[in-house]
Amino acid sequence: ALFFAIGCMGPRHVPPPYDEGRSYHPLEIVSHRGCHQQAPENTYAAANRCLELGVDWIEIDVRQSRDGVFYLMHDATVNRTTDGSGRLDWHKAAQIDQLDAGSWYSKKFAGERVPHLDEFLRWSKDKTRIYIDAKVPDIQPLIELVRQLEMSEQVFFWFGNDKKERLFRQLAPNISLMTNAYSAQAVHDAHTNYRATIVETELNWVTQDLVDACRHYGIKLMVFVGGNDPAQFRRAILWGADMINLDHPEAFLAVQ
Repeated sequence: ALFFAIGCMGPRHVPPPYDEGRSYHPLEIVSHRGCHQQAPENTYAAANRCLELGVDWIEIDVRQSRDGVFYLMHDATVNRTTDGSGRLDWHKAAQIDQLDAGSWYSKKFAGERVPHLDEFLRWSKDKTRIYIDAKVPDIQPLIELVRQLEMSEQVFFWFGNDKKERLFRQLAPNISLMTNAYSAQAVHDAHTNYRATIVETELNWVTQDLVDACRHYGIKLMVFVGGNDPAQFRRAILWGADMINLDHPEAFLAVQ
């Protein structure tokens, strides 16, 4: 077993001080639900804003219609982000395609539709990379779609479910998988159980032991920062995170 030393005072959550002699590599920027503070989430409008900003990854949520079509949608229901109601998986594709996914956010975005995943991936293929938060019961068709589009190197998946993560790794040994980790031991488990290529944690859970564990296993560290506080952005940089998952990528870019 691998052990990472923890001092008698417990894990240290304060990042190391700035070192002028150290090379601080730019973090890969992940935009949560697209640029959802500037456009309706999980739409082409939000994705296009990401392209304008030059972020590295667009995070999307994926659900499935009653007749098996994959859509970009965070919630289980369409109530919050469209003019419809009810669970998305109660509706067939023909119904979902008629929904307005932009007016709830602003009249400016009236007429935005709920994107089909296959069309969205084709659109994004030569433009950016995609983080897929898969909220679907059957993961095999998702894997097949990514392979069919020859995008295995341009995506990574997250399931938040032990059973699905183990199955995914069996079905897709060469596609990147992210899981959550809040300690050095959890990083070890992510490597052992899922052969994870990325682990995500919240900024306040980062410790030197966790960072060291990521380096030991060759796993990228992604830090989630939900607000727009420049001090939090700088903490993520000082920790040496590889990636940063943001609700406000425009604010992060302003302090770079």
